[in-house]
Amino acid sequence: MDVWINRRRIGKVIAAAVALVLTVSAGVLALAADAPAPAAPPTSPFTPDAPKPDGPPPVRVVLETTKGDIVLAVHADWAPLGSKHFLELVRDHFYDGAPWFRVLDGFVAQCGIAADPAANEKWGEQTIKDEPLKQGNKRGTVAFGKSGAPNSRSTHIFINYADNSSALDPQGFACFAEVVDGMKIADKLTRCEYNDQHGLGLKGGLATFKKMYPKADYIKRAYVKDDAAEKPQTKPQEDPAPKAKTDQ
Repeated sequence: MDVWINRRRIGKVIAAAVALVLTVSAGVLALAADAPAPAAPPTSPFTPDAPKPDGPPPVRVVLETTKGDIVLAVHADWAPLGSKHFLELVRDHFYDGAPWFRVLDGFVAQCGIAADPAANEKWGEQTIKDEPLKQGNKRGTVAFGKSGAPNSRSTHIFINYADNSSALDPQGFACFAEVVDGMKIADKLTRCEYNDQHGLGLKGGLATFKKMYPKADYIKRAYVKDDAAEKPQTKPQEDPAPKAKTDQ
C-alpha cells in the first residue's frame, strides 16, 4: 500500500475554513479592541521523563540512524492506537534497516518500509483505525502516514520538518510522538524521493533503491530505550574451575 503525505489541503476543508472566517470576521473585529493581549506561550522545555498533566509518562524510543541517534517521546495520550501500534512495530524490529526513502526539504522525512520483505508482508496490511487529532503536525512531531482510504495507517511514519499543521491536520494525520533529542540529526538526513514504494518492499527492492540513492540514510536499529531486554547485558561470571576428579 503506497502512502503519500500531501502538502496541500483538501479543497473542501479550505472552502469550509473560508466560510467560517467570513462568518465570524465581523464579530472578531468588533471584539478585537477590547480583547486583552494573549498570554505568552510557556517556554519551559519538554522533559522526556516528566508525565503530562493528563496522561502517562512518554515512552522513549531511539532510532539509531546512519547519521546519528534520533530520540522520540511516544505519547499514549496523544494517540492511543497510534502509539501502541508504533511500539509493537519497534519491539518486533520492523524498522531495523529501513530506509528514509522520502526526505523533502521543509516538509517531512518519511520511512516505514522494512528491509526484510517478510516483515512487510507480515505488517503491511495490519492497519489501525483513525483517531481524533489531539496534537498538531508541528516541527519535530511524528505521525503515521496513510493512504486516502479511511483507517489505513500501517507502518509508514514521518517526522515533520516544519509546522505542517495547516496542511496536514485537516487531513487527520494524528501525531503520536515528538523528537526530544537529535532533531539536528533528522535535519541532516539525505534528501530523496523514491516513488516505487511497493517495489521497495519486495525482494530486491532495497538494492534497487540503493543504486538510485547511494547516499541515502537508514535506521540501523530502533528500540524502546527503557525496555530491559534492549539494555546491554552484563557479562556473566565464569563458573569456577571444576574440581579434579578423585578416584573412587
